Amino acid sequence: MKNKFSKKFEQLIDFVNFTHEFREVVRYAGAKLGKRIENDTEHSYQVVMVAWFLIEQDNLKLNKELCLMYALAHDLVEIYAGDTYVFDKNKISSKHQREEKSLAQIKKRLSHFKSLIRTIERYERRVDKESRFIYALDK
Repeated sequence: MKNKFSKKFEQLIDFVNFTHEFREVVRYAGAKLGKRIENDTEHSYQVVMVAWFLIEQDNLKLNKELCLMYALAHDLVEIYAGDTYVFDKNKISSKHQREEKSLAQIKKRLSHFKSLIRTIERYERRVDKESRFIYALDK
């Protein structure tokens, strides 16, 4: 029987592996970084930093912490769904369905990380001005 520490350690290792999987998602429309195209981790980091900069630079009346959480989580569904190239009509038509299925996998895998799941769900539904700001910034 596993003790509480052992279970939490396994969850931590699994989450670290999850973040490693995220960096394996290549962005079809990503920026060129030398001889390669950026991955989702690099893209999300840039969205986080630009959001932080704009919020402070322009004194935007947004919840900065929430914006940064949305920016960190906004593309996590692509771990299982993959990135969708805007000009790929076949993938565009299945994007929503693939991302919903991916979110279900994330919910199952990371059921103990409820705030992350809630953040992804809220971002996907664009429920507040912060999620809409990050969505616009991402586009």
